[in-house]
Amino acid sequence: MIMETRSCKRQKEQGQMTIEYAVMFVAIVAVIIYAATNFIQPSMNRFFNSTSLIINKSVEEIENRFS
Repeated sequence: MIMETRSCKRQKEQGQMTIEYAVMFVAIVAVIIYAATNFIQPSMNRFFNSTSLIINKSVEEIENRFS
């Protein structure tokens, strides 16, 4: 009977440790994703802005040639 109690306690502790590690992992990944979006967002905005400027200039040139 004592062996069964120790075994159950050990299983509960192991399950608790697994859940704690999973929660810590999710928290770390969330922080990394948040930081990455804050660092990547300005460069992506610059990229899309420059791309739209290039497209607009190209469209203007095409309109000027065929007008």
